[in-house]
Amino acid sequence: MAALLETRTQTKAWSMWVGSSSDLQRLFRVVQKQYDSLIAPHVEEKLEQPRRMLEWAEARRVRLRQEATEDGIDSSLASRISENDAEIEKLIDDIKEAEEAALDAGSIELSLTAMNGDRTTLRGTASQLMEYISGERFKYFVALAPSGDIRGRSITIGVDRGTGIDLRVSSTDAQWCRAAFAELEDEISKHVPRWKFIRRQRVLWAFFATLISCVWLLALSRMPSGLTLASQDALWWIAGLTLVSATIMVLALNWTRAYVPAFELVPPNGRPRGIALIRWFGTVAATLVLGIIGSALTDIVLG
Repeated sequence: MAALLETRTQTKAWSMWVGSSSDLQRLFRVVQKQYDSLIAPHVEEKLEQPRRMLEWAEARRVRLRQEATEDGIDSSLASRISENDAEIEKLIDDIKEAEEAALDAGSIELSLTAMNGDRTTLRGTASQLMEYISGERFKYFVALAPSGDIRGRSITIGVDRGTGIDLRVSSTDAQWCRAAFAELEDEISKHVPRWKFIRRQRVLWAFFATLISCVWLLALSRMPSGLTLASQDALWWIAGLTLVSATIMVLALNWTRAYVPAFELVPPNGRPRGIALIRWFGTVAATLVLGIIGSALTDIVLG
């Protein structure tokens, strides 16, 4: 009976990731690092048979040439020598191709979807992939390693501007799986901002509800003289204010989540959009609060 093969899988998702192109490249390098110790034995395994066949062909060439020296060359022997030489050349080419393919086994395959919907699949090292990503406006991408034929160990990193980043590590080697997942988890977590709450729906609803409440208080304090809350004109005033407030809240919610992506590549010496937006929110909130306080003080003084 065949042995039971167990595969261990660990996954995790982060709602935000903010960093530079060099930070993303460092993450890809950590992915490649997980396969460094596997590539050398993988190369040896892939080349074992073609190298053995090359040794046999070279030994056969020695025998054939010795036979030609002792007995002379007839058409049959000449044909056998030619065929053997051709086989040696082919084996040498096969070994070179196998070496290149084996050494490329730890590279990363990247499936990238651009903002316009076009999809591109690339394969290469961390630096090669970043040459493309840094100049490409993408909607989401999936990085899969290894792109070669190392079996039983896989790492998948999914990135989406709207939802963030997720990690999946799977392997038949539980120890390798735990170690790779822990190192990648640590690398990703370094770039999860403390202000990630800015994209959470509940937080945005609470903030804008508070903001609209302040607007209401300020507007009611500025209600035209002669209006009372029981009058029909006041009801129209309140209904209009409610409609405008609800519209502003919905638009602000959608705009905020669109303006602050869940995955952001910040240019060199640049500033994340989230920080700029938090400062703007703070300025608006402070202005409204000061307006309400100023209106209250004015009523007290004039009252």
